[in-house]
Amino acid sequence: MRSSGLRDYKRHAEVEANWLFEQYVHRRRTLRDLAREKGMSPAHMNRWANTHNIPLRRSLPQCHPPGGGARHTSAGLPP
Repeated sequence: MRSSGLRDYKRHAEVEANWLFEQYVHRRRTLRDLAREKGMSPAHMNRWANTHNIPLRRSLPQCHPPGGGARHTSAGLPP
């Protein structure tokens, strides 16, 4: 019988909370890079981050300036 959840990926490689926090939060390495180093998929590394309650960064840069929305001006436009 096959188990599911945490046990499935824990048996592949153990990821220590302190190591993951140091590498991902302080050194700002990507989960993809950390997963490659540990020989696992980025999805497994993501699960470890969630297991250790490490907040995830957004993977895509923001498209809009801080404060939300694009800035529009009416300069040069007819009323």
